[in-house]
Amino acid sequence: MPETKQAAAARAAKQGFKKSSLVKGQKGWYIAPHGVTGKWRNMYADLRDQGMPAERAAKITHSQMEGLNVMHEGNYQFIAFDLVEVPAVEDARLTYNAKENTLTGTCADLLKETRNGNLYDEELWQNVFESEDFRERVANGGIIGELGHPADRNETDLTKSAIVMKEQPIVRDGKLEAKFHLLDTEYGRKAKELLEAGINLGISSRGVVYGKEESK
Repeated sequence: MPETKQAAAARAAKQGFKKSSLVKGQKGWYIAPHGVTGKWRNMYADLRDQGMPAERAAKITHSQMEGLNVMHEGNYQFIAFDLVEVPAVEDARLTYNAKENTLTGTCADLLKETRNGNLYDEELWQNVFESEDFRERVANGGIIGELGHPADRNETDLTKSAIVMKEQPIVRDGKLEAKFHLLDTEYGRKAKELLEAGINLGISSRGVVYGKEESK
């Protein structure tokens, strides 16, 4: 649970953590796990703000930190593109075509770090597109995405499916461009309602970075 800065500092001292381990989230203060420093503390706080237990948030943060060193070694498994609310800026929002019931636009930036501090460049995405898993899923009808970005699981919940990407994205000007079809499902219809109400929706990619021991 989030705490006041004073309470978090007192608990940190009692448990042997340095003052530098304290990190402020949107809902309060947290104690970052051992070994989590710099921008990774902010990632940990974001996960805790979402209600994630400390142990789970620490595990995901450490996994992402390890991932910076191994994601180009074939240990990054792409899961899905999900619909999320984004700022009203040209390079983030998707273009909605009501007649075709589709969304088109940027689904990943190959030149900028994500909010979690990771850089998913063209080399990584090419490895994803050449993977047997990705090709098989496209051949079977497409990549399913949800409305919202799940923070407590990796697998896609088909009961919450909202969009499907039927073709591989293309690289253009340092970005991945893709087309998504809105599904006639509960969450697909909710997404359509949001779009028609003027809400700006964009894409957040989801995947898993495996450590070297786990990739054997």
